[in-house]
Amino acid sequence: MRKFLFTVLLLLFTITTVSAKIIVYPSSGCDKNTDYTIKIRQVGNSDWIDLFSYNVKVDLNSGKNG
Repeated sequence: MRKFLFTVLLLLFTITTVSAKIIVYPSSGCDKNTDYTIKIRQVGNSDWIDLFSYNVKVDLNSGKNG
């Protein structure tokens, strides 16, 4: 009985397909980090999407960028 249940669950798991979609939200008016760029793309798609990277202050006393 356990083998049967395991086999059924395994078949259901392998048959079920998962579709994921990348959602990029607009920036909220913060300073952008221009030191580097981050690009992502959906599997099977050749178009790359630029991601917004925040400019983070790591030292509040001197205001150094992270």
